[in-house]
Amino acid sequence: VIIAKTLGHTKVKECPAIYSGFLDELISQWSSSDADAIVIVGHEPYLSIWTNQLTGLRLSFKKCAAAGFTCRQPDKIFLKWFANPKVLTSLGAKK
Repeated sequence: VIIAKTLGHTKVKECPAIYSGFLDELISQWSSSDADAIVIVGHEPYLSIWTNQLTGLRLSFKKCAAAGFTCRQPDKIFLKWFANPKVLTSLGAKK
């Protein structure tokens, strides 16, 4: 919720696929929504693997890191931003 407010968005939806590690389920839920961007918060092993599969980039997600992705077409997903836990903590401190 803090990230959504900081980015100026009010719509937040939890996705169980993030906890279970099912990337296909996450993509399916994203594709069936009207969202053109998604923020994923979590840690290894799923997020670095997913980021690589979605964008070709290799990032190491420490616990509570987050990444924002945009989707212009179902097969064109881009990393918009990446934030480590310190950055996210500073967002929460600016309430």
